[in-house]
Amino acid sequence: EKFSKVARQDGWAVCDLVVDQSHAGPAERDFIYLVDGKKAESACHPPRCALYRHAGATCALAMESWTRSSGLPPVMLDGSHRAWLGREHDRWARRMVRLHRRCGTDGATLDHASPLGREAELEAERLRLAFEKEPEPDGAETKEEAKQ
Repeated sequence: EKFSKVARQDGWAVCDLVVDQSHAGPAERDFIYLVDGKKAESACHPPRCALYRHAGATCALAMESWTRSSGLPPVMLDGSHRAWLGREHDRWARRMVRLHRRCGTDGATLDHASPLGREAELEAERLRLAFEKEPEPDGAETKEEAKQ
């Protein structure tokens, strides 16, 4: 936040933290996305990614999408890295749904995970509903139809 304030004072319209990961391990890498005030007169901030909420940052996927839709200089992602990040987001979302389900089970104990806060519970419920509406590969339009 302090860095962003100084950047705005120096004429940068956008100064945002982007967190990314390498394919090889769990280490997170931090990047700063800067846009000159002349290139982005009315730029707002990109959406925050739930996966990197702990860092107060957005992810490279969300930043890439936001820059394209805002007409700002793009974040360049390799196709294989973009696909890997998509799978990581999907894996994280499914973990949230499983954790939410476990926390709601009577007598459940959490081995290594912390209980979800209220905001995370709401997010897990939205994800669960989204996964239920996800198309099935066998031709059924949604998972709900596949059960019938």
